[in-house]
Amino acid sequence: MSNWPLSFSTRKSYGSNCLPKIEDKLHNVLSPFFPLYYSLRHINRTNPCDCVKTSSTLFHLRLSSDNHKKALSIFPDNEVIMVTRPTPGTNRTGETQLLRATYKYIQFSTANSIARLTLNHPPHNVLTVPMMKEIAEAIESLNGRGEIKAILIQSSQAAFSAGISLEDSRPDKVFQTLDAFNRVFQAMVDISKPVIVVVNGPAIGAGSEFVGFADVVLATPKAKFAQPEVKLGVFPPFAAVMLPALIGPKKTYELILTGEALTAEEALKFGFVNKVVPEAELNKQVEALMARISEFSGPVLEVTKRVIASSQGLPLKDAMKQSQDLYLNELMSLEDVHEGLRAVIEKRKPVWKNK
Repeated sequence: MSNWPLSFSTRKSYGSNCLPKIEDKLHNVLSPFFPLYYSLRHINRTNPCDCVKTSSTLFHLRLSSDNHKKALSIFPDNEVIMVTRPTPGTNRTGETQLLRATYKYIQFSTANSIARLTLNHPPHNVLTVPMMKEIAEAIESLNGRGEIKAILIQSSQAAFSAGISLEDSRPDKVFQTLDAFNRVFQAMVDISKPVIVVVNGPAIGAGSEFVGFADVVLATPKAKFAQPEVKLGVFPPFAAVMLPALIGPKKTYELILTGEALTAEEALKFGFVNKVVPEAELNKQVEALMARISEFSGPVLEVTKRVIASSQGLPLKDAMKQSQDLYLNELMSLEDVHEGLRAVIEKRKPVWKNK
């Protein structure tokens, strides 16, 4: 039975003390079809009819379409105010894809083991709260999909992203803006799938921070990366924490305190990007990388990324213990591990089940 993402929000806000009770209800109602993934998040919504800000709770689940109604049944009548889910589509090869027709600021599809997310908010991919919610929702929808081996993020515009919109940077909106951007960051970290970002133009402010969340970055000479927030009287909250580990504290001070930009070659030198390629060769290089990653087992890639990410910052002894625990208790339980060993013994290419 295939599983599809389901998102909905409620009229009332459920406090953190209520969420465990709701989880228990979901478990009882959906058992034995308990969702593979769910998250419960508080969001602020504005009613377009009366413009009154109300608090609500957003739920995101991944379960079979047959059980969507069961999940919603635990709430009183008329309490659920929004329900969205993707509709199945088919690509040219006949492979089923997830397509969400209501995406306004991004393009998103899955095919041939790769999820492709394209920033599509002309003219400069300015990041608004609705756009960031779409990005996070698209990434979150991939949880539990072992057949998806990597996520490719790129831009349809000349710029990768010009950062947060001025409207969403206002003091009365900045809380929701930071929450939306943090959700994107958490989605990219929690997904445990390799995230590859392609930059073929300026990545400014939050756009540059967004690039920093990636696992692998390919750039062209047209790319540049800047944190000019100091010029606006603020500081970049994510870059200030993230950049010292990526490019070193000295260069971080220089970039953030002066607002100066890194060229693509400088970003390569300091380890912010993995490779700089000529624009004419960009598509070829990107597709070659995607094809290479697609050769491997999806779940194995996920466990591997988790080991690398979770070990950073830990003392060596603790990191080694955590790595061995994941190796013995999670990696060794995968069917693909046994297939890989058999393939070596039988001198053939492995046939991954992505399990």
